[in-house]
Amino acid sequence: MEMKSLDIDFTQGCNMACSHCFADAHFRMPNELDTDELKSLLDQASKYELSRLSWGLGGEALTRRDIFELLEHGKQYGFPQVLITNGLLVTEEVAKRLAALGVRVSVSLDGATDATHEKLRILPGSLQKAIRACRRLKAAGVTTGANMTVTKVNVHEVGAFLDLALELDLDYISMGNILPFGRALERPELILDQADFDSVLEEAKRRAAEGYPIPVYSFDGVLDLVFNAQRIIERGAFSPRRTSAGRGKVVVRPDGTVWPCQLLPFPAGNVRDKPLDEILQSPVFEQVAGFVTEYEEQKSDCGSGCACSWIMNNERDTIGANVMDAWKAIQVAVPDALGEKVKAALAARRQVEA
Repeated sequence: MEMKSLDIDFTQGCNMACSHCFADAHFRMPNELDTDELKSLLDQASKYELSRLSWGLGGEALTRRDIFELLEHGKQYGFPQVLITNGLLVTEEVAKRLAALGVRVSVSLDGATDATHEKLRILPGSLQKAIRACRRLKAAGVTTGANMTVTKVNVHEVGAFLDLALELDLDYISMGNILPFGRALERPELILDQADFDSVLEEAKRRAAEGYPIPVYSFDGVLDLVFNAQRIIERGAFSPRRTSAGRGKVVVRPDGTVWPCQLLPFPAGNVRDKPLDEILQSPVFEQVAGFVTEYEEQKSDCGSGCACSWIMNNERDTIGANVMDAWKAIQVAVPDALGEKVKAALAARRQVEA
């Protein structure tokens, strides 16, 4: 498999213990990859043209003392690096160092009010510290975005969250619904239902119609279409959202184990035992690509949704446990002109794959 993106989940350690954390992060693993091992991984990855190199999928990236040394090592290869953080450790100095390295930063904001954010993230004062981090990053010139995991606790604040993003002058937003992984497995009361998805979609449609200026992305692809419809039309092209697992995505866990996706714990090898090139030839990636293709064939009318979540959760996908038809959502959410482009693109893709 040709690697196209690399997500390095390089620590399980975190200075928070959020109730919905899919990685169940808090304490560091005793056998996490050390600095030299991670630099070697970057050296091996340098032969590939990566669209993204991300740090910190699970634990808090800034708790690793070698994070800047690693970012510096990645910079020499020209990797487009993204750091994911809860914002607690973003001082003015940290923001300046990240700016100098050209790193894009995503800060987790799981609500627009202290009470909501802290109900999920437990730590008092954590929302204000995350907001302060966003302001420091923007002041330093860092491309800054916010991640929101939508749950039963904060779904009523989606609109207020979008307003907060405007106030903070964020460069992009990433939204995704809570997935039944990690600690969320023990919190079924956080999982969204049909009415919740409908409310988010209605808010998205309203904001898009008003010309919401910040790019909004989502795991399932539906909100991408709603918020970015006009941009897509102006660009004159639409490519259906496709799951990248088995098709170029690589996730490296803190102990060096390689997965095809952070939601698919199917080990393809370990970078301590084998060269990266050899691991990428593992049949695991081909098998996952087959699973994903099967999913897309069953969902051929929509072209979106998270195949990995579906594989792991008995056909439960990120658009709501088979209770929302994504294609119907797209049809009612986007202009007719875009709807025709979507139909044409999907038809062309099915013809090529046939």
